[in-house]
Order: sequence, then C-alpha cells, then structure tokens
Amino acid sequence: MRQTEKTLPSSKLSIRLLGQFEVLREGVLLPREAWGRRKTETLLKVLLSEPGRVFTQDYLIDILFEGESLHNATSNLHSRVSEARRALEPHLNRGADSSFIAREGQGYFFNVGGRCWIDTEEFLRHRNHGDKHQRNGQHAKAAECFEEAIRLYRGDFLEADRYEEWTLELRDQWLDRHVDTLTKLADGLSHLGEHHRAAVVCREAFDIRPWRESVLRQLMRHYSDAGERSEALQVYQRGIQALEEELSVGPSSETQALHQRFMDEVQSDTALADSRRRIAVLPFVAIGECRADEALADGMTEELIYTLSQIAGIEVIAQTTVLNYRKSLKSVAQIGQELRTGALLEGSVQRVADRIRVLAQLIDVSSEAHIWSEQYDRPTEDILGVQADVARRVAGALEVELLEKEQLAIRSHEASDPEAHTAYIRGRIHLADDTRDGYMKAIRSFEQALAIAPDYPRALTGLAHAYAALGDFGLAEEGHSKAKALVEEALVLDPHCAEAHATLGCILWESEGRLQEAEIEFLRAIELNANVALAQRGYANLLGLTDRTTEACQQCEIALSLDPLSVPLILTYAGCLHTAGRLGEAVDRFREVLEIKPSSEKAWWGLWYSLAGAWDWDRAEAVTRDAVSRHPDIPFAHVNLG
Repeated sequence: MRQTEKTLPSSKLSIRLLGQFEVLREGVLLPREAWGRRKTETLLKVLLSEPGRVFTQDYLIDILFEGESLHNATSNLHSRVSEARRALEPHLNRGADSSFIAREGQGYFFNVGGRCWIDTEEFLRHRNHGDKHQRNGQHAKAAECFEEAIRLYRGDFLEADRYEEWTLELRDQWLDRHVDTLTKLADGLSHLGEHHRAAVVCREAFDIRPWRESVLRQLMRHYSDAGERSEALQVYQRGIQALEEELSVGPSSETQALHQRFMDEVQSDTALADSRRRIAVLPFVAIGECRADEALADGMTEELIYTLSQIAGIEVIAQTTVLNYRKSLKSVAQIGQELRTGALLEGSVQRVADRIRVLAQLIDVSSEAHIWSEQYDRPTEDILGVQADVARRVAGALEVELLEKEQLAIRSHEASDPEAHTAYIRGRIHLADDTRDGYMKAIRSFEQALAIAPDYPRALTGLAHAYAALGDFGLAEEGHSKAKALVEEALVLDPHCAEAHATLGCILWESEGRLQEAEIEFLRAIELNANVALAQRGYANLLGLTDRTTEACQQCEIALSLDPLSVPLILTYAGCLHTAGRLGEAVDRFREVLEIKPSSEKAWWGLWYSLAGAWDWDRAEAVTRDAVSRHPDIPFAHVNLG
C-alpha cells in the first residue's frame, strides 16, 4: 500500500466501514451533515475502500458523475475533494497540506500514513498476525488475533450502500475474508481442544456460505470432534441443499466420503466420545459417616473443577451437572456418553485424625482404563497442596502444557489460608442449595472466610453472589447494593477473576438493567476463562431476553456443552428455540427438563406452547392431561385443560 510521510495532524480519525459507515474525529462522531453533499461522502468511501490505492480521475468521475460533461464532472470532483478535506480537517489552510486525502498525478488516494485508524486495515492486520502465529504452531495467540479481527466485523462492508454497483464486489470480498477468518479461528480452537467452540464459530461461517464445501466439511469435522456426529449429519443435508439451490451441483466425492464415514460410525456405534481433554470431575466419595467428611469430599470436587477450569485446552463440566451423579450406579461409559466427555476424574477422601487420605484417578471413557491415579496421605492443612498437585498431574496426563499464568494461579491458590479456604468451600456448598436458607448460610460462611483473610477475592465474589441471589426472596434492593460493592472490591484485588466479572454482569443486568455493560462483563469473564458456567449461562440469558435469538441459541449450545444438565439453562435454550421457530427442537428440550425435574412448571408451560405453536393439538392435550395426573397441584395443567 502507498504511504507518504507528512507531519502528523493535530486530530486523529477513526473510521468504520464494516457495518454502518462512521467517521470519528478525536472520538466525536461526525454527523451526516458534515459532508455537505452526499457525493462528498461517497467520494470518501471510494477512497477508503482501498486505502493507499491511487484512484484515477476518470474512475472517480464514472462513479460519481456519470452522464455529466467532462468539464463539469472534473470541476465537481475537485469541489467534492475540497469538501471532504475540510470535513476531515476543519483547520486545513491548503488542500495540498491534507494529511489524509492526497493527490498523485491525475488521481487521488487516502493516505494511510496519517494518524488514522480504519477498521478494515485493523481487520487485515489482526488476521495477518493470526496467520503468522498459526504457521508457527502458536494456536492460542493465533486465536486471539482472529477473535480481534472478527470483533471488528460489525456487519457487511458499507451496508448502507449495498445497492451501489461499485460496492458489490468489495462487499463479497470482505464477506469472504470474514468467513475465512471464522474458519481459521475454528481451526485454532480445535487445535487447543475447544471443539465445541470451534463448531459454534465454524457454524457461523457455514450459515453465511452454506454452499462452500470446504466450510461444510470443516464444520462436519468439528461437530464430530465435539462428539456431535448427529449434528454433522444434519448440517450435511443443509449443505447439499444449498449447493443445489445456489450452484445447481451436488456434493463432491470428498464431501460424500466424509458423510459416509460419519454414517458408518453412527450406525455401527463405534464413534468415540469427546477428546480426553473434555472431562468431568465426579463427586468425590467421603469415606466416613460424619457430615464433616462429606463437606470435605464436596470441597475437593468443587476445587478441582475450579482449578482445572482455569487451564486452557481442558473443557470441564460444571458442578451443577456433575452433582446429578452423586452416588450414581452408572458405569464410566454411560456417564461419559451422557456428558460427551473423554475422561472422568473420580476419587475418595478420608479423614484420619489430623491427616487426610485422598485417592484420585483419571479414567479413559472409551476403554475404562486408568490414565493416571495417585494416593495422597497428607496433613489436613495441606489439602490445598493435594488439589494443586492433582490439577498438575491431570494436565500432564492429558498432555496439556500449563501456561505461566496458569501455573501462577495454581501456586497462588495453593498458598491460600487453609482455614479461610475451608470456610469459603462451606459457602460454595451452601450456594448450591439455591434456597433462601442456603444463601443465608453461605453469607455467614463467606464472612467467616473474610474475617480470616480480608483480601480473598473468591470469598468476596461468593458473598456478592449470595447477596445478589437473595434478590429473588424479597431483598432485592439491599442485596444487590451490597453485592455490587463486594464484587467491585474483588475486582480491585484481582481484575482477572472471571467469576467476579460474571457476577458483576448478573448484577448490572438483573438489578440495574444496564444490558450493554452487563454484556461487556460476561464477555470479559468468558475471555478470561471460557469454562465459567455462570458467565456462559448469564450471557445466553441476556442474548435471549434482548431478542438476539440466533446468537442466544449459539451461546446456549456453548453453555450447555459445559453444563448439560442445568435446568435453567435448558429452559433458556428451549425458549430461544421456540422464538426462532424451531418448535420441534424446543419440544425436545422442554421434555428434557421434565426428565430432570418433573415438577418444573415452566417446562410444562413451554412444552404446551411449543406444541400449540406447531398446531399439534392432540399432543398438547395429552401433555396437559399427563400434567394433571402427575402434578395435580400445578395450576398450569388445570388452566390449559379448561
């Protein structure tokens, strides 16, 4: 690209071409009236479409002044150039001094050497950096760059000018770049073991270009790697339909062969579960009959989920889901298949006098063989050291290299005050009760932890969570004000605490209605730790309630990959599916909730409405009668039967 060296202007421009066209000077958006005439704005857009390229006078005249005499068109072009320069640089003395719109021969170009930020240039810069990192095998850094590029793509290139002939080819080019960047990000996430996120990202690319076979095959592979071969087969059907409708061709032999391979795997039931790097920590068993032993085992489970979830490259099932398997008699293979995990971590805890004995074992789901196991016999106060060592050993067994920040986080956790940590764990266990009494007990436990260690960010965050949750029990104003102050204090102590950002997002949204700021907090939490179920669930809810149905469905799918048995989350997903018109899928999800929690009135209502929306009145009536017979105290059933 062409650049010229000039004295930096006193003002800086920020220009957005992806989506709505915007020009900001020193952070202030220039109004439409700033351009004077529409063709002045169009001239600037043309020059910005390829910054640094010299556009000949004839080319610009053909776009702006077609049909006018050469003399009039040339004069008008010069006037529009002057007007554009004045709009960008109000204090400019001479046109030749412009830092942005420069002339070369009989043509003009936009100078990218000035103090100007352009989203298309930034998009390309981030994508090029991502390509470089990916070639060097640095997939985490590559993914960060591709994500930055994708964030800049707010919509189609100059979307308001979609009917202007000169923009058509450029718009397609930028859409193709966006699709390519999505697929590159999906590949990077796949290399990092984040197969579910890879599938969601690649699905976005596929929805834009469903007839592009390379994207179709890539998406099928990502679904397969995520253990969702049925999704791979479904997307194949949509892909071949798009090929027929858009290009009037059938799938290539390569695409057909991939489809047949997945068909064979599904039909023969030989498809493997997810990668081993997607794991579930099953509730540890207490070897002993006292309540303190059970609390110790629950604390071990909670902390291992937390510690492992901080390690990039490992997907960890949320505690709300794994608690459903407490005292379960199901086999390793059954649990792994239900949770779509490749490995399970299980164990036992026994307290003997002032010592603890911990047995931990990592089991491969497909073979039910031990990947790693260890028995610990340590002083009771060294329980944090045991948890840290288990996390390190599991990462090593899964061949996941710990990053420096992850090692630092584990060491920091290991050095926590044991007594404060024990009180904190009691608080987390009480939180899981999801009752008013449970929240009050949690508050007392977190306050005990903070009395010992006042600068304990996780305890502050837990206390904030408990106070915010009390808002559902008639203490909204007092609870949310305390919660916000506590979580803000936690973020001062640890700005990188994902749970604190997620909790703040919930408070901003639920108590203050500040949706945009809440969304920023949820996204920040997910960026810091994609395994935080509260952030994934909160963001999915927010998207659903702001009518961003497609995004909400995608976010629910990501959240459910971490917390597949969460009743509130499945209800959110079912509601989003209903709104999106995917009534059959909504019915399936509402039924899934009723299998987990048969008394869920929201699920009964949702199921009825989805069946009614599909005009399936026979099944709607059957569902109503079933609800009356099973749950005669639920008002829903009697209302709808009437």
